[in-house]
Amino acid sequence: MSSRWFWAWIAFCMFVLAAGLVLVFGERSAGATAESCTEATSQQDTRLRYLMTPNRAAVCQGTLPIRWWVERPCQHPAAGCAVPASTGGYVYGYAPLRGGDVKALRLNVMNPQRHNRVILFVHGGGFIAGSRVDHNWAGLVDLAARGFTVVTIDYRLQGDNPAGPARNAEDRAITAAVEDTLTAAAWVRAKYQPAALYLVGSSAGAITALNAGAVTGFDGVVAIAGAVTDGTQGTTPTLQIHHELDPAIEYRPLNADLILLPGTGHAVKLSGYHNGRRWTHHITRWIITGATP
Repeated sequence: MSSRWFWAWIAFCMFVLAAGLVLVFGERSAGATAESCTEATSQQDTRLRYLMTPNRAAVCQGTLPIRWWVERPCQHPAAGCAVPASTGGYVYGYAPLRGGDVKALRLNVMNPQRHNRVILFVHGGGFIAGSRVDHNWAGLVDLAARGFTVVTIDYRLQGDNPAGPARNAEDRAITAAVEDTLTAAAWVRAKYQPAALYLVGSSAGAITALNAGAVTGFDGVVAIAGAVTDGTQGTTPTLQIHHELDPAIEYRPLNADLILLPGTGHAVKLSGYHNGRRWTHHITRWIITGATP
């Protein structure tokens, strides 16, 4: 074997070894503790599902470990990751699907060191599409640069065939999205103990945020082109952003501070502009002062 091929082989072996070390040390697996299993089993509360998979016995015995993903370092000069990453992040829970399967639910965190105020973002997509790295990524990076810890989540979609009562698939998907959002909120509270936690959602994510926000414990909801599906809103302070003639989700007044946009249109991009300022500026101002433009 020539010297060139010998050193090429050595380099390849070193690469394989390095990749193996990243997989071993870059993530850690651990079964839920007996205490967390006892707590989650005794309290039938979906917000505690992040502690375990639906297979409680296997997790408590340590035979079905919960996998936690180590957060990737952020490269953005102000905060947040420079480009969307479809992998990595954290697994915040395991959600049941029809037929007995489960789905690992993931989230990404921007600006984790500034976790006094946390924004939990719920993406849109009609409950059939979308992901935590959707078209609002640039706006989320901007919110992180404004001093928030930003958590963007995936949740079960209609195509996942989420488990639930035998209703139509859309209703099951909405219910699953709300449950998963509450699970993510519990994960955030357990990890960061934030002084304030806000829900921000767009379109289907706004519907989810409004319904999840009816549960006490949130400090505010920003609903971009959303609606309340069950007729109850709750008492959480809310900012509603909606087009007057939205063709996708009909505008219906909420008990909320309102930015009503004239004409047709559906939702807004967080990185877009309104009255000469980014939407992230208006959302930040409302969260801190309660003022609207």
